[in-house]
Amino acid sequence: MTLAGLAIMFGFIFYGMRIQLSSLLWQTNRYVRRARALSAEARGRLLGELSRYYSGSDHELSAKVDDALNSLVIQPASLDPHGIVPKLDHVLRIWDRSLEDIVGGLAPGADPVSRKNLVNLLEVSVELERIRKVLDHFYLSAKRDHDLISLSYLQIYLPFLMEEAEALSSGVDAMSRGVPIGDALGPMVVRSLVGDARPRRIAEDTVFYDVSVEGRRVIAVKAEGPGGTVGRPGEAVERLLRIYRNAKLVVSVDAALKLRGEETGSIAEGVGVAMGGPGTDRFYIEEAAHRMGIPTYAVVVKMSEREAISEMPEAVRAAVPRAADAVRRIIRENTSPGDVVLVVGVGNTMGVP
Repeated sequence: MTLAGLAIMFGFIFYGMRIQLSSLLWQTNRYVRRARALSAEARGRLLGELSRYYSGSDHELSAKVDDALNSLVIQPASLDPHGIVPKLDHVLRIWDRSLEDIVGGLAPGADPVSRKNLVNLLEVSVELERIRKVLDHFYLSAKRDHDLISLSYLQIYLPFLMEEAEALSSGVDAMSRGVPIGDALGPMVVRSLVGDARPRRIAEDTVFYDVSVEGRRVIAVKAEGPGGTVGRPGEAVERLLRIYRNAKLVVSVDAALKLRGEETGSIAEGVGVAMGGPGTDRFYIEEAAHRMGIPTYAVVVKMSEREAISEMPEAVRAAVPRAADAVRRIIRENTSPGDVVLVVGVGNTMGVP
């Protein structure tokens, strides 16, 4: 037994790192295979939806989709941060147009709503393919070079990458069917506030409503539905504040990622602009509000990343009237009758007219 114990001890001394590497590779391989499966599933769903409109061969469509999945966005140089927001906004607008052009070429017969939903599906597929490539890179590099450091680095970020991949994958079905997702919370609150009022376009894929709420004149902004788009809320609010210079308040409503232990559908209120994404639209709203001295308030509804991208859960749908009541109360408590208030329903308006 002593000799056996010594043999095991010396085995771990000389081969411990190799044993640890093999164990980590085996564990990581499961997640890598899962990421590959999620990317392949999204690609297959995208091909299926596009094939309804594409007149060429399946092989040709498959090759063009693969080209689209390999597209990328190169961030503008930020060595000198002055003016970085307009440059980033410019790049992102070009990216949006390029995705729309790709879908337009592959699905020329699709109606405008279906085309926007297909753009969303393509964007999700591109992101899933990116995650698959990142995991493959670190896994294959560690396996080839027996690099325990790279594998340990991957282990740190693996849970976050897989959580993002699972969330994106859960949205594939909802985007294919064009039903409201969790992120449509903001536009749904605006629809609850404006009732049957008629929209007017103010910016690309963005509309506003002029209604009376709590005796105040409310200018409510949302993306133009029911196609999947988040619109240009920053540009819209900037323009509207130039038109309604006597505005007293800006209230934004959006979905927010919940923390562990928080309940889906719970509501939080605060100050500032509730808006995720790259931050360009939020910058324009904050800049305009700051320049004119207008206070900004926010109402958010908590949900997970998966719930934000997939079909809207019942708990989030039930929070819509409560969020609308919170907006009404904020307007009532912070303004006087007759004042002008801007309400911004932030989010993807898929399935929300």
